[in-house]
Amino acid sequence: MDRRYKLIRRVKACDASEADTLHLVEVLDRENRSQDFWADRGYHDKCRERWLKQLG
Repeated sequence: MDRRYKLIRRVKACDASEADTLHLVEVLDRENRSQDFWADRGYHDKCRERWLKQLG
């Protein structure tokens, strides 16, 4: 979601049987320069945290 305008920037539609956490990479907008990242608890794991830190 765009911080300034509060608009959704990317969407991934998938089957309801799939965990949405599997699609994080596909919905991240690399053009977005904000360093804030908000997600529910299901997205938190050490591997993702390291990856996000590497991206800045």
